[in-house]
Amino acid sequence: MDIKPLWVIEKEAITQAIDACDGNIPKAAAMLDVSPSTLYRKKQSWVQ
Repeated sequence: MDIKPLWVIEKEAITQAIDACDGNIPKAAAMLDVSPSTLYRKKQSWVQ
């Protein structure tokens, strides 16, 4: 069984939602039931 760390699964879900919304982060956030600021913050942390 291949178990991934939670942060990897979260990153995949966020990336898929943003892609499905053609880069529209507020729309992706609504799909994921989180605030847009959460997605901006998470994306920023991946760059570091």
